[in-house]
Amino acid sequence: MLRMADYGVSSLGIVLQLKDEWFVGVKKGYRTRDLVDSVCQSAGFEQKYVYEGNEPARLTTLVEAGIGIGFIPCTGMNPREYIHYLQAELCL
Repeated sequence: MLRMADYGVSSLGIVLQLKDEWFVGVKKGYRTRDLVDSVCQSAGFEQKYVYEGNEPARLTTLVEAGIGIGFIPCTGMNPREYIHYLQAELCL
C-alpha cells in the first residue's frame, strides 16, 4: 500500500523506484515481510524501515500518516481515503 503515490512501469521498475523510500512493516519472520525483503534484495537494495512491529493492522495507520510505505496481503486491505493500493505479484 502506498500513500498518495502511483509507481508505474514494470514490476522491477516499481521495486527500484522504492529503494529510497521509508518502509513500515512487520518484523522478519512474517511471510509478507520475508517475501518483500527477498524481492528487494534481488533488485539490489535493502529497505530502510522506520517501523517494524508485530501488529500488521497498525501499518495502514502509519501509511495513512505518511510515515512510510508498506506491503500487506490483499486480505488485510481496508478502504482508506488517503491510501492508494496497488496490486503486486511478488515472484522470486
